Amino acid sequence: SDLVCSRGMALGVLLAVVGPWLAGASGDPPLPPPVAQWDFAAPASQSPLCDRTPGSTVCLRQHNASNPVTLTAGEGAEFVAGSERRLEAPRSTVPALASIGGPNATVTIVAWIRPALGDLHGGFIGGLWDEADAARQFALYQGPMARCKTPAGVVGHISADGLPKVDTKGVACESAACGSTTVVGGEWHCVGVTYDGAAIRAYLNGTLDDASHPSYNGSSLNPFPYPDPAQGFPRGGIYRPAPGQVGADLAFGANYIDHGGGKRLTSVGFGGTLKAYAVWREALSSGQVPAACRLLTGGAT
Repeated sequence: SDLVCSRGMALGVLLAVVGPWLAGASGDPPLPPPVAQWDFAAPASQSPLCDRTPGSTVCLRQHNASNPVTLTAGEGAEFVAGSERRLEAPRSTVPALASIGGPNATVTIVAWIRPALGDLHGGFIGGLWDEADAARQFALYQGPMARCKTPAGVVGHISADGLPKVDTKGVACESAACGSTTVVGGEWHCVGVTYDGAAIRAYLNGTLDDASHPSYNGSSLNPFPYPDPAQGFPRGGIYRPAPGQVGADLAFGANYIDHGGGKRLTSVGFGGTLKAYAVWREALSSGQVPAACRLLTGGAT
């Protein structure tokens, strides 16, 4: 699981184009509050690295102060593929996220991204996903991955056991939903993943992307059934470290991997601009996901 930076259409223009789906579907329950939310496009005076949920004191830090992620007001956090730029927070400081685990756990991640023009490598956007320590939990990616047929599509990863520790074949954790659309570089997109305990779903611009995606070994890629014993996933849920086991830190832009040469940051990583990112401990419905996209642009839910 190894992803870049350009200026594109303004969010206001994009919202005018995709406004209808931001309204959400009637009949869906009200959008619950996220357990964590970042507005990376906020001005410096509003602490864009700090969680905006009420009462939170969580603030991200630069992984490498001499090679920092650039934050631009009105734009967001800019990541450069191959630079190993990363924002992070120790697991101990994000208990609301770290506690999303167990056999009955559910989760939703929604983010606004603007991938770099021309990049089809994709990569880690954000989540709790430490491959090198066998501490995969949940994460949002821009593809591709080993079995996804769509270059640079939305990928939602969920792991029930965190394994494996060393991925020598580069195909670890195939329990993921893969979107069917290549995410266009240089433009803003709302991307997301939900997991309801039975299936993982990948969303692009407020819609499931999509239920007719080509299957892999007879198992649909979006939604992706999890658990799915017939495809080698006998149990579902989200990894929850036992006492004494390693758990992943929260990270954005690059995650730790081990493909046989030891623990290191991925050499590719996400490239582009991350404007906003939020996590819910609920699996949002197809009608609530557009409302979550709207929430992250400052609109009403």
